[in-house]
Amino acid sequence: MPVTLSLRAIVYDVDGTLADHFRPPPRMLRGLVAELDEAGVPQVLASGKLHEYLGGMARGLGLEATGWVIGENGATLYDWSRLLFEVEGEYLNDVNMLRRLLWDGCLSESEYYEEPKFASVTIFPRDRDLSKSQHVLHLVQDLCRAHGLQLAPEVHPDSAVDILQIGVNKGRAVQAVASKLGLSAENLVAFGEGVNDVSMLELCYPVAPADAHQTIQDLVRRKGGYLASRPGPAGVLEGFWFLRSQGLTGFDLPAWLEQYRPEDECS
Repeated sequence: MPVTLSLRAIVYDVDGTLADHFRPPPRMLRGLVAELDEAGVPQVLASGKLHEYLGGMARGLGLEATGWVIGENGATLYDWSRLLFEVEGEYLNDVNMLRRLLWDGCLSESEYYEEPKFASVTIFPRDRDLSKSQHVLHLVQDLCRAHGLQLAPEVHPDSAVDILQIGVNKGRAVQAVASKLGLSAENLVAFGEGVNDVSMLELCYPVAPADAHQTIQDLVRRKGGYLASRPGPAGVLEGFWFLRSQGLTGFDLPAWLEQYRPEDECS
């Protein structure tokens, strides 16, 4: 992927990328994020999580160059610094109807629970049984056909079933945030590892950790991005090493990133 514009802002997927699942970002990555923010580099979290959760995480990381976060896989935009909240998508009524249909006799609260969301729906089997996730997937597909709902369900490896409005995704939200920052999506580098990151990695300069989904690995290679040799957050740091080594950013990156040079690059 030829880079014709200097990369000036960063967007991160959270779970599996910026941080291992159910853990905070590691110390070295937190330090880099803080250093970049102090230099005025906009950094945006983009996750399936609720916008308020992401706003709290952004505050904890000290992200003040911009307050914008992308929640619910692109269904919500939130500027925690100004308490500005925006909903993406045209079918919020369909989301609310599906929620009523699912819990009005279709699903049992003893077997499933719903993660709090505003503009989308996420269902988990309580025992994380993927066969039950498939059951929810087919149930949602049947309900959407029967009631003409403009929604799209997807099952994830952690057993979550995400149901988004048609046309809503991280890529659309990244374009909206980039515009608010006075940038094009081409000015952003995006770090991601899951299939829900495809739309934003297609628009931005893509970087992925070694344990990214095969679809993501193929996308990064096709677009000439960077696929790290390390998994998870260490792969993010390696990705920053690569950006520094190639001079791709319009902001400075610290020399200590050299320690994340891949071994085969050192020989």
